[in-house]
Amino acid sequence: MNLLLSEDFPLRTTAALGDYSEDSILPVVYGDLSQSACPLVKLTEYEYLAADHPATVTALFVDGQETQGWAASHRTGQDGRTYCLVTVSAPAPTGSTLSAAMRGKRDPSTGALIEHPADILTDLLSQTGKRWDLSRLKAELPGVRLANRMDKMQSVRSWIDEITRSCGVVWAERFAAVYPAGAGVTVAALDARSARISNPVSDIADCADHLQIAFDWHPGKSAFAQYMEFSANPSPFGVSGSPVSSIEASWLRQASDAEALGQRLLSRLARPRGAVVVETGKDIRVGDWVTVSNRSLPIDGPIPMMALSLETQPGKAARTITGEISWGDDPIVTLVHHARAIRPKAEDGVDVTYANGVATFTISDDQGKPMQNASVSLDGAAPKKTNAQGQVKFAASPGAHTLYVLATGFVPFEMDITL
Repeated sequence: MNLLLSEDFPLRTTAALGDYSEDSILPVVYGDLSQSACPLVKLTEYEYLAADHPATVTALFVDGQETQGWAASHRTGQDGRTYCLVTVSAPAPTGSTLSAAMRGKRDPSTGALIEHPADILTDLLSQTGKRWDLSRLKAELPGVRLANRMDKMQSVRSWIDEITRSCGVVWAERFAAVYPAGAGVTVAALDARSARISNPVSDIADCADHLQIAFDWHPGKSAFAQYMEFSANPSPFGVSGSPVSSIEASWLRQASDAEALGQRLLSRLARPRGAVVVETGKDIRVGDWVTVSNRSLPIDGPIPMMALSLETQPGKAARTITGEISWGDDPIVTLVHHARAIRPKAEDGVDVTYANGVATFTISDDQGKPMQNASVSLDGAAPKKTNAQGQVKFAASPGAHTLYVLATGFVPFEMDITL
């Protein structure tokens, strides 16, 4: 069965495996999630499903703590489909959550991990019976690796949108390319004699001189682990500056890929841009590069434009092409901030001991190392600095409290504590 782009994926729930008490979605995993933790689907007290396909499980966690006494295997159902199963030697404590670090689907021909955007899209589109030529995208994004898991029912089109948004890619039927792309081979020169060109609409509200990218999504915590912020100079807004534009790249993992994405996007966002509509009889397809020139455009001479959408009408030779042009000098884009979220050691990066009316907090970084000189405040009181062991003490009564942590290079963090 071939899915439509509008139909939901993943396809299966636990009902496809047998009569289980919970009808849960069977996740599909792409890329390397060995540094993350994905919640497992409970089948029985001893069996948990990791992925609805062969996968490699590298570690098992109970409530965030790595544990032993487990084994991963592959099992094939009556329908011939193989899935990845984790079996534990003893039932987990009541109410606890099991999660696993893993690596996802592999190419059936080469055995290579499916992690490049073009390869993930190709594998996903195989569910629809479609084959797109994504060799251009493969060449435009050398070395880019994505990773995430599909653990919710949404349309194939929505998954494509989420994947391409994570690496700055525009797509249409049978086509995908990075945005903004460097000008390619021009297939046509369009002017007033060969096309009807509409005035561009420059919307300054769509410009930005700052861009924030959230990336490195961790399914087990439902949170991003890293953030980057970029600035552009000169600003299209002058000295007043603009609000920070932000994107969520939920499939992006590597800091180098996030930095390249930020540089590429903000270099475009910080310039005036306009949508141009061209009606022409020339054979132009989505993804083709053309030059447009017209007195109504903001600058003289031919301007490169990539065709982003195409409309045709039955019985008419002319086709309507929509693209985007930009003008002005290229800005200087600078990475101004790279923050990592505080990941859990025991609970959200904080160990707590309480004795004789004194709470001792140990703050750890994403590698589990003590964080010295972190600013910690309890219930809004004056902050204290952690010592070389990452510890700070507060006099406190038993009950609920709020802890706030601020450390250079990390995302500020607030959590509820019960002593």
